[in-house]
Amino acid sequence: MFFTGTWSFTAVQSVLSFMATAITLAVALTRSQNLLHKSSIDEGYKQ
Repeated sequence: MFFTGTWSFTAVQSVLSFMATAITLAVALTRSQNLLHKSSIDEGYKQ
């Protein structure tokens, strides 16, 4: 019983850390895409 409890706790921790990493990557990608989009719009205005 103790082993399964420890294993599930570790599994939950790894899943949570994986989700946090995925969310961080998604936010970073969205921000970089927004920056690229914004800079291209600025370039369009300059021209």
